[in-house]
Amino acid sequence: MKVKTKLVIVLFCALFCFAFFPCARSTAEAEDGAAFSVYSGGEKIASFIDVVPFAENHIVYEQMRERRVNAPPRVKRGFLRELALTHTAKDAVLTCYPGVKEVFAEASRRAYVPPRDSRIDFHPDRVPHFDLRREKDGAEIDEEAFYREAATALIGGSRKIEVRLKPVPARVKTEDNRKYLYLKSYFSTDLSSSTSARRHNVALALESLNGEVIESGETLSFNATVGERSEKRGYKGAKIIVDGNYVDGVGGGVCQASTTLYNAALIAGLRADARPHSLKPSYVMPSFDAMVNSSWSDLVITNVTSGPVFIKAQANANAAKVWIYGEKNAYEIRRRSSFREVGELPADEIVADEEGKYSGSDVEGGVRIASGERAGVSEGWLDYYSSGSLVKSIRIRSDKYKAKRGKIAVRTKKVENAPESGNFSFSPS
Repeated sequence: MKVKTKLVIVLFCALFCFAFFPCARSTAEAEDGAAFSVYSGGEKIASFIDVVPFAENHIVYEQMRERRVNAPPRVKRGFLRELALTHTAKDAVLTCYPGVKEVFAEASRRAYVPPRDSRIDFHPDRVPHFDLRREKDGAEIDEEAFYREAATALIGGSRKIEVRLKPVPARVKTEDNRKYLYLKSYFSTDLSSSTSARRHNVALALESLNGEVIESGETLSFNATVGERSEKRGYKGAKIIVDGNYVDGVGGGVCQASTTLYNAALIAGLRADARPHSLKPSYVMPSFDAMVNSSWSDLVITNVTSGPVFIKAQANANAAKVWIYGEKNAYEIRRRSSFREVGELPADEIVADEEGKYSGSDVEGGVRIASGERAGVSEGWLDYYSSGSLVKSIRIRSDKYKAKRGKIAVRTKKVENAPESGNFSFSPS
């Protein structure tokens, strides 16, 4: 008897809960009209079935009851119809059917088509140098229209929603990119008197720079871009400057490549940070050289313009050349250098010409093969012009250059059994 009594009590409690707490059952199973599928272009991308969530506590239950979340479908439809008169479709739907929010998120993910920005393809060794790719807008679900359709389906019992898509504009337009194709600057330095090995090194360095793109706000390191100057990487032996003297070294001439790029960058309105050589350069004005080496001296260019800049660089037997493209400069930028000699002209260095390499070295006193230079101090300036008138001048550098000894070649003959100190004697003319 006791067992039967307990069983009756359990069954009674179960029926009581089912009758008075409808949050435990699915309204979709009770009546039609609380389910729909979402389509885009004829493809099903999401679906909704109104399953009433479980109320974790009495507070949640009261909120659900107030919003009719756990009410029978007929009651929910009526409440939704009333809310739609005074609320937005989205607020009305989510009040009664909060699960629609997840359906919208899934449908949005499936229907989304990302926009494609306009793109610039740079081909420095081809004419034309640029291919300008047009932008293409993307697409996304119109949220407002989706919830209107959802409200109509839930109230009227429709089982299908066809979403409306609205365009997602591309961020970068073709016209935005077109303004970055302007030739901002061109600069060249003379290579006609260089050795073939030196010209080779300059061309190899410029080849590494050819086609580089510096985005707005980004920097270009000459050393990082060009890489190590070594025989393994194709560089040849040529004269380099070390502590005020010309000595043999691998990669001689690369500083002329960096100097050419440096000047092109300044004229293009970019920020360029460089160091001077210890000797005044012969191929550019003082305070406009850019000395680089693989260890501690670099040329760093920063793009301070609003868009990308594009670098074309090459060399031939006569010149090293750099072109920079980007947004048109606000000013015409001209370089200006001032140089003042200091100190005395150093004594000439006598070069022994044992093989008769230099014509005239056999005359008394020999023949001059290089002129000496006094030490000096210099300043580099940039002058900014607008419509032919000077607007402003900015001093960008102040440098010191060491004196350079001149060289005189004298015809000599080897002295038999001469000591290793390099003594020589004059050959009679």
